[in-house]
Order: sequence, then C-alpha cells, then structure tokens
Amino acid sequence: MKYLKLPLYIKTALYCSLATTTFSALAEELNFDMGILTSRGISPNVAQYFSRAPRFLPGSHTVMVKINGVNRGSLVARFDTEGQLCVDDDFLSASGLVPLNISAKETCHSLQEDYPSAIITPLPNSESLELFVPAQALDNNLLSLNNVIKGGTAGLFNYNLYASRSESSGSDSRNYAQANLEAGLNFAEWTLRSRYMLTNNDGEYRTDS
Repeated sequence: MKYLKLPLYIKTALYCSLATTTFSALAEELNFDMGILTSRGISPNVAQYFSRAPRFLPGSHTVMVKINGVNRGSLVARFDTEGQLCVDDDFLSASGLVPLNISAKETCHSLQEDYPSAIITPLPNSESLELFVPAQALDNNLLSLNNVIKGGTAGLFNYNLYASRSESSGSDSRNYAQANLEAGLNFAEWTLRSRYMLTNNDGEYRTDS
C-alpha cells in the first residue's frame, strides 16, 4: 500500500487556497478553493482529507505519547486511511495499557471498541498523541518486578581525556595531560568496575586507581 506524502509545494498550495476557517470546541473545519488546487495539479481528495480535524497521514509515525496526562515517551503509532489510531498489543504494552489479545489479522483495531469513553487526540503539528482512557485500561503491573529483565552479560569502557600546554615569554613551556579510564563488566547480577587516572605533568607520570 502506498501512503500519501505531501511535498512542500502541495502544502503551500493548500495554505494559499484556504478560503474560510471555522473553529469549534471539538473540531476544526477548513474549506479550500478547489480551483486553485486543480490549477496546481493537486487532487481535491487532498483538501478533503485535511478539511476535518487535525490528523496524521496514513502509515506509521514516531510520536510522543501521553496517557491521562502522563508522558509515556516516544512510540511508533499506526494510523489508517481516515487518520484513526490503530492499536496492537505491542503499542498497548509499550504505552502502559492493558494488552487486549488483538488478532494479528485485524487491519486496524480501534481502542474505542474496548473503551468507548476513551478520548484520542492526534496532534500532528507537534508529532504527539494524547489519550485519555478509563482506569481499567491502565496496566497496574507495568512496574511489577515480574516485568523487569534481569541477568545478561555486558562490558563497558569509558574514558575522559584532557591535555593542556602553557607558554609564557622568558620561560619554558609546560605540558599537562590527564586520562580518566573506567572498565567494567556486568555478569548475571554482578557488577564489576575498575577506575584509573593517569597523569603526565611535564614528563612526570602518575597512576591512581
């Protein structure tokens, strides 16, 4: 399936063809001059799509998600051809909502099918999405220890280097260099760290650990 992408000239034409704007508490309705759009080779369907409330273009978008006023971070959200949010269990789990065992065969599952009182507000201008859902939709076990992944093996190496050279008239130059090193290993539930500081002050070396 090919999704609609708007080049800059189309967005400009839409803006220029805007005739009247009516604001309401629930939606924003826009009327475009179809003659201007047609003269620029733009399908009237584009204007029809944007004539209703703000919404995302069809496809997947990376958005900042807020649930009941709480930021849930940056997630990938999918929208259908009408700009409706399509949820799956991966999105629900990542956003802190109770998974609904949604079938993979569903092309677009609406959250409002399960929670009719849910309010979904797409904010494409800020690449964000706000949801207000009932309490039973929230996953209270999200921070449970059962959801914490433990163990694994990892290594790390951090360093911080600094060097300076100072010179003044009638005196020798001075050189100074310092290196802060940290090596570490995570194994199972063990954490090992070793830190070193190496300094060179005009040829005098020193090591601290």
